[in-house]
Amino acid sequence: MRRAVVVIAILIIALSMETIPQSLTVQANPYGEPVLYPDILISNPQQEAYMIYYNTTIPLSIRIRVPVNYQQIGSVYYNLDNGPNKSLPLNFESQILVYGATDVLLNVSEGRHTLKAFTNELFTQQTFMVDTTYRDPTITMLCPQNQTYDSEVMPLSFYINASIFDACYIIDSNPTYETNRTGFSGNTTLGSLSNGPHNVTVCLHVQSSKYYQNRYIEQTTYFTVDTKIASDNHVSTIALAVDSVVIFVVVSIVVFRTRKISK
Repeated sequence: MRRAVVVIAILIIALSMETIPQSLTVQANPYGEPVLYPDILISNPQQEAYMIYYNTTIPLSIRIRVPVNYQQIGSVYYNLDNGPNKSLPLNFESQILVYGATDVLLNVSEGRHTLKAFTNELFTQQTFMVDTTYRDPTITMLCPQNQTYDSEVMPLSFYINASIFDACYIIDSNPTYETNRTGFSGNTTLGSLSNGPHNVTVCLHVQSSKYYQNRYIEQTTYFTVDTKIASDNHVSTIALAVDSVVIFVVVSIVVFRTRKISK
């Protein structure tokens, strides 16, 4: 009787496991994240926080990521600034389960624009910026530069062709991390630098466009500190001074003896 009960229990467990739905098998998307549900994104033009376009001809790229066994998608639509909808055919990349569509935006006017992309079930939008007068701001490092310095203290000075909102610098650290960040206003001084190679990264939030008010840029400079150079120069100066005194004394003695003999 007990054996029959055990057999019946095993059969019940086995049958119940067959009814449990299996987990959804997914394919990694190009960014290494699992895709559980379809989504749509505009990969170009990029958002104004990352890119400002100074050309009125802009490539358009739309991507739709889908899970395994998702229904086929034939086309995607887009419009610029709520203008007429335009249909684009989709190409399916089966290895990464991504639909793609491309086009070119022509004669885009200056200013901020809104681009919408959608299918019957998916929708996305993002803004981008066109400024034909825009050029990437550049940081020109005045000090330090890529050379060797004989002092552990030196000014940190630079020039930039944009208005600065806030600034910080990083000494000997990967600029992607928040460690060793020091805020400053205007030029400042680097101190207590040990002998050896160093790098300093200047990080700025600047006004780089008449439309976009806050843009992040950075510049890294590599340099070396060797205070022994100053010590060696000091010793050389002292040695030169001593040599000069010795030469002066020797010459004076010779002149004195010459005059004495002549008398």
